[in-house]
Amino acid sequence: MSIAGDNDLKQDTLKDSIIEFIAERSLCVIATVGQDSKPESAIVGFSHTDQLELIIGTSTTSRKYANLIQNPQVAIVIGDEKGEVQYEGSAEILPSGEYKNMVVEAHIKKLPGAAEYREDPTQAYIKVHPSWIRLLKHGADGGKWEYTEFAG
Repeated sequence: MSIAGDNDLKQDTLKDSIIEFIAERSLCVIATVGQDSKPESAIVGFSHTDQLELIIGTSTTSRKYANLIQNPQVAIVIGDEKGEVQYEGSAEILPSGEYKNMVVEAHIKKLPGAAEYREDPTQAYIKVHPSWIRLLKHGADGGKWEYTEFAG
């Protein structure tokens, strides 16, 4: 793991700070590449894992789903007036099975409104694996840190 930033943070502290930041928020903007090579973005609810992976539910009829089938690369921003996480990674559509069921339950725990889609046959769940993350904090405790190496 490598970090670069405005001031020193231990590696574990940076990861914990990123997890804490994203755990306190439930919406993000995800950008995908459309069939015509143009960017498309949407605000979506998300949950996360302790490995900094993001989980997003979407319909198999959505533009983002079709885009991810063709090109799994995404850019995501999670933020508000206190700071932001800029996130790049690769999306994986989760196949049916026990692992998917565990992920869905954790997702619904964070986003109770997502429970209505649990039995929807067009609902798909996407896990985004990070390749680069930047944490920016605004205000008196402000700073900028990059987290760029991930267990794989």
